[in-house]
Amino acid sequence: MWARLAAAAGVAAFVWFNAYVEREIQPTMMQIAEYEARRLTTQAVHQAVEERLGQEPQLCEGLYKFGEGYVELDATVANRVRSTLLSAVETQMAVLPEQEYSIPFGSLTGNYLLSGQGPGWKLKLQPEGYVQASWQESYESLSINTTRYTAELSLSVTVNMILDGRSETLTVREALPMLTLLLQGESPRAYASVLD
Repeated sequence: MWARLAAAAGVAAFVWFNAYVEREIQPTMMQIAEYEARRLTTQAVHQAVEERLGQEPQLCEGLYKFGEGYVELDATVANRVRSTLLSAVETQMAVLPEQEYSIPFGSLTGNYLLSGQGPGWKLKLQPEGYVQASWQESYESLSINTTRYTAELSLSVTVNMILDGRSETLTVREALPMLTLLLQGESPRAYASVLD
């Protein structure tokens, strides 16, 4: 009789604890994992691009073609820049070591008194990821005869996260300004406005 009651209490405690972990602990772990994954990935992307542009400072030269009254992205140069920087980011992501963290269980409960207490909860990040890149162009009219064109390389990196044996993925997107052009036309000889 007492054995059955103890077993039932043990099962009930296990079910309650499992529900508590799913409801309270897992979301906190996911937030920590996402923060660390974004931090590591963003650092790796910026480091890879900075190093490659430092090695090849002329890489973005000729990115735009100018003509009579127009400017356009040179597809050949743009594809070369995209491929070069994509390869640099993939290489940088591949050499990042697996990151492992141990977070005290008390810190995950949100209780100030338990912070830093209890056994460690393991969190692993596998920084290797799938990288994609595309060009984004935008323009902004600054005045009557001045326009600013901006070309950004938009990078998307998918990172693997392992939380207690469960695998999750996170996509980190970074837009890197590669070139800005300030185009000025001739000032108009007259400015007319229609008044009602």
